[in-house]
Amino acid sequence: MNGKNISAKARQHIGRVKELDCSVCDAPGPSDAHHIEQGSHFTVVALCKDCHQGSSNGRQKEPT
Repeated sequence: MNGKNISAKARQHIGRVKELDCSVCDAPGPSDAHHIEQGSHFTVVALCKDCHQGSSNGRQKEPT
């Protein structure tokens, strides 16, 4: 995520999402803010490190 092009309102929204528990496994926050649609800073969900990038639940590292 390029922090230079994010509005203050979007940055605040992402910050609030990061405070949430994981949307997949309910692990307590802070969480990562996963962009559902790249570049759309208001379509993010809270994911713990494992669900976002981890070995058991993470989808970011799976081959496409």
